[in-house]
Amino acid sequence: MLDWTTIITTLIGGGGIVGLFLITERKTSASVDNLRKQYDVLMELFEKQQLRHDQDLANMSALYEEKASLREKLDDSRTLAAVNAILRCEKTACALREPPLGSNQQANETKNQKNITQ
Repeated sequence: MLDWTTIITTLIGGGGIVGLFLITERKTSASVDNLRKQYDVLMELFEKQQLRHDQDLANMSALYEEKASLREKLDDSRTLAAVNAILRCEKTACALREPPLGSNQQANETKNQKNITQ
C-alpha cells in the first residue's frame, strides 16, 4: 500500500519534482516565445498599415488640392458664361450688333474707334 511518504520520497529521489519545475519552465518560455512572435507580426502589420495610412493622407491632400483648383476653374468658366449671357447681342442677323444692358456705350465707343482708325 502506498502512503504519502512513499510518494514524496519517490518523487524527490527520482527527480520528479525537478522535472515538474522544468516542464512548467519550458511551457512558460514557449508561451513567452509565442507571445514575442505574435508581437513581432502585429508590429509589422501595424507599421505597414501606418505607412499605407500616411500614403492615403498624402493622396487625399493631393486630391483636395486638385478639387480646389478644378472648382476655381469651374467658377471662372461659370462667371465667364454668365457675363457672356448678360452681354449677348440682341440682333443676331445684322452687321450692327448691339449688346443689351447699357453696354451700347461701350459698343459705340468701339465702333467710333474703328471709324477713326479707318
